Amino acid sequence: MATGTRGFVAGFALATVLCGSALVFSAMRSYTPQPDGDWIRDTTQYPTSTDQINVLGDIAPGGGVVMQEIGVRLNALQAAGKKQNWGFATYESEEMEEAFDRLALTRPELASMIGTFITTKLDAVNARIAVHDKPGFLAAMTDMANGCTSCHQAWGNDFLVVKIGKSILPIQ
Repeated sequence: MATGTRGFVAGFALATVLCGSALVFSAMRSYTPQPDGDWIRDTTQYPTSTDQINVLGDIAPGGGVVMQEIGVRLNALQAAGKKQNWGFATYESEEMEEAFDRLALTRPELASMIGTFITTKLDAVNARIAVHDKPGFLAAMTDMANGCTSCHQAWGNDFLVVKIGKSILPIQ
């Protein structure tokens, strides 16, 4: 196994263990609504639905959190296409698009760029998945990764260069 592949596998295994631990911990401390005690129902602090919605908007995961999910899914999508597991590739593409949709909803200043990215980059990948075209898929994935980097650069984040499959998160 190549050194880079071992690093990727080790990183993926560590991420899996950490995520599993987080799920176990959160399951042990599950949320139980309290009719008179929930902060969101505290009408003295948050008197209107708008106030409550604004608070939820303020604590929604930031763009970086959603982009980490997208990065992990980007790597999984690439691996699925390389192995010609088109069902899994379709699933990861759909999940990636849902993450982009959440990002566009919570960060409306990104919505137009995200829409363009989906129609020009992700849809091209999906077209190659639909016809099980591995070489075309790999070329479309490279184009999509370059599109990710271009978007990051457009927002002044030149240091966010996307290289698929190089680590658990594809930022190098």
